[in-house]
Amino acid sequence: MLVSLMTKDRQPWMKWVERKLDKVARRWGVREAMSAKPNKTQLKELKEDCIVESTLKIWFEIGGKGGGKQKEEKEEKGETVEIELSGMGVDEEKGGWTPIERLKTRQAYDRLIRTRMKLKNYKPRKAHKIVLGIQKQMTANERDYWWRLTHRVIQTKKRESKWKKDENGESETRECPVCKVEEEDWEHYDYECRGVKEMNKKVAESMGRTHAFSRSEWSLEEEGMEKEVMLNIAKARWIYHCERVKLAKRQRRRLNTEILMNRLNRRMTIVAAI
Repeated sequence: MLVSLMTKDRQPWMKWVERKLDKVARRWGVREAMSAKPNKTQLKELKEDCIVESTLKIWFEIGGKGGGKQKEEKEEKGETVEIELSGMGVDEEKGGWTPIERLKTRQAYDRLIRTRMKLKNYKPRKAHKIVLGIQKQMTANERDYWWRLTHRVIQTKKRESKWKKDENGESETRECPVCKVEEEDWEHYDYECRGVKEMNKKVAESMGRTHAFSRSEWSLEEEGMEKEVMLNIAKARWIYHCERVKLAKRQRRRLNTEILMNRLNRRMTIVAAI
């Protein structure tokens, strides 16, 4: 949103954002809100239920400030042209400056994670690196699912019960839609469910193994795994998740891992043919 504000050809609704930022700037007694140096009290006063003020708060959390370069040279069609910059940006940890016009969403997210979790030597989970290595053999939905899985943002039944209501206005059940016995918390969803274990065992057997994958292997956290094994697990977990969703919506009556394995085999056949 803030990047869009810095571009010349911005949409009409960005004028509303600009007015909101001007209002904050006047409240703080500065020329531009994004280039200000607010104190803790001013940051605390920013409204969480206002998309502009909450975004501005994140901007300062990732180290955003003004006073940067106003111009930059860029290669276009073999010629060097000079482009204007807003002067807004962030300092890099290893030195240098990234203007807001070149700031990517992933960069902003990583900086926000390090700031909020106070991680000085933050290293992403091993699964992130593994998925990056096999992403060309994965569909967009599979990649999106693994991003949500590794960041633990998938809605388990326990999470849903805290905010979701059924048609009668009552809280959703915490019961696992697959085994229909235990509460579905993260541990249950990720590895402990009877359905997960059955799927795990079937995939392991298809790979010629005599025992199921360990939790670290099933989560793609184990080092030294073969690429074919990683692909099978990555696709199997997405297929299983889709079936779990259908069970939760009562579009399926029970889990049939034989059907799921047939889907997995078809997907792996397509990958092998590419």
